Amino acid sequence: MFICATADQNPTFSSNQIAEVTDSSPSTVKRVLKKNGYRSYKARKTQEIFHEDQFRRMAFCESVMEKANLDENFIRRIVFTDESSFHLLSRHNPTQVRYWSRENLHRYFEVRTQYPQKLNVWGGFVGEHMIGPFFIKGNLTVAKYLDLLQQQIVPRIRELLGERFHNVWFQQDGCPAHNARIVQEYLNNTFPNRLISGYGTILWPARSPDLSPNDFFLWGYVKSKVYGHNRANNLDELQVKIREAFQTISPNMLANVRRGFYDRLGFCLAQEGGLFEHLL
Repeated sequence: MFICATADQNPTFSSNQIAEVTDSSPSTVKRVLKKNGYRSYKARKTQEIFHEDQFRRMAFCESVMEKANLDENFIRRIVFTDESSFHLLSRHNPTQVRYWSRENLHRYFEVRTQYPQKLNVWGGFVGEHMIGPFFIKGNLTVAKYLDLLQQQIVPRIRELLGERFHNVWFQQDGCPAHNARIVQEYLNNTFPNRLISGYGTILWPARSPDLSPNDFFLWGYVKSKVYGHNRANNLDELQVKIREAFQTISPNMLANVRRGFYDRLGFCLAQEGGLFEHLL
């Protein structure tokens, strides 16, 4: 029972760590834990949420849900946007962080990995339309982001939507380049009273990738395509694969993402702004 007690007292310990503490073999640890009703659970990555974040998350969810409940097409008119990095040598990490418990404790962990060659990519969607991908040379700066908005992103949205452009909302997260005054001025002039941002009409809550469709769907989906079989050998090939992955996203998939986004707003409110993905 010393093995079980160790697992209870150290809920983040793996079977190897429990074996070391109890002077047992890993196979013995697993056998004893399974016999006593314990299971192995994989810890999940998440963004740390501070207490004050919960109030901002709730305010955001309430604002968006109120508009969506009054107008069934409101979420369909939001341009969801974000940037992500694609590393040439990226691969799925075979190391899985696991722990033992009688029930799933929904543990999370943070991971940081750097690779020397990468592409920074902007991507977005509105309604049934994908926007991008647009590629950023080097790290994102205020000047680069403003130029990207003026020369590529906004013109593409206008091209796709025509007269409907004047009814769309533009969403972005709290990236420093997004919050620069010159960027905010341009976006407020382009989307007057229709900006979801750190300083927008609707305030985007910090540290909330679980509420961002690009984070909970787009980048994971695209990377699953890019890093599948026949991986890219150079950055040019990587860029082609990213474009091809974007092209496989269908209007039906985007409709499901919008429904998922609305559901997440409700789950977030139910958790009083806290983590909710274990409920999905």
